Amino acid sequence: MRGPHLKKLWEQWYELIFTEAITPRVLGVLWRSGLRHVELNIDKRFINLGYAFVRQFFHETAKEKVPASGPPPGDHHLDKVVDFCVLIETHAYVIATSNVIWKW
Repeated sequence: MRGPHLKKLWEQWYELIFTEAITPRVLGVLWRSGLRHVELNIDKRFINLGYAFVRQFFHETAKEKVPASGPPPGDHHLDKVVDFCVLIETHAYVIATSNVIWKW
């Protein structure tokens, strides 16, 4: 399931999130991801499955980057980051697929 294209995309995403934190640029990337899923007519269940693979990739990458003798990679914190990404993407997806006009 992890072709070279997906792995490269996930690596770029991982780096973006952990070098820029939650900036407007990062939020825009996540939002556009949700819109793109709608444009491609991808079933939301497949998107959620993809995020499960992303979560696993984040955990594996953290374990590779943190030496065994160092502190634990903070799996709980990684999960929260992925949860936040899913929330932003899902919000964009719902807005794009509904007729509701949102006012902030």
